[in-house]
Amino acid sequence: EPLYLHEIEDEYLHDEIQNNTGIRDLLHLHAYNLTKHPVAVMMDFDTVFKEPIDNLIDELLNDPTKKSLYTKKEDGIVNTGMLLVKPEKKELKSIIDTFRSTPYDTDLGWDKSGFKGMGVDGFLTYYYEFLNSNANTEMSLIASSDETAVVSFASKETCGKPWECHYD
Repeated sequence: EPLYLHEIEDEYLHDEIQNNTGIRDLLHLHAYNLTKHPVAVMMDFDTVFKEPIDNLIDELLNDPTKKSLYTKKEDGIVNTGMLLVKPEKKELKSIIDTFRSTPYDTDLGWDKSGFKGMGVDGFLTYYYEFLNSNANTEMSLIASSDETAVVSFASKETCGKPWECHYD
């Protein structure tokens, strides 16, 4: 795991994350370790692209200031079920260090910023949009067959939420 439970400094987050998304949710961040590749595409096992994503990869590669492209769920939270990143160990360390040390408040979110969601989706929303908004860009993707989308994709939950999917 990129971070162990005992390393989380915020007492509330340490005590409650296992009752929410679980520490395993941070496994999404391993995409940043794939440094032998210029771009890593992180997607859930129940996500499928309906067309090639070469244009998105090119968009990310052609902009040296961008570190990721992401989609959002209907509630405005980053969707780690479909995320493109430029793998970089320094960025992973920054993300992990920030997660480890940032206080979480149930009413006010990460560092009282208003960005809520205890798991990696909520945290990356805070990290991408509050701390590093110039380096991360929301993609114009639509989870449907809408022809106005840059790329369309489909997602179907087969097991529900990861923390409800007992695979141990």
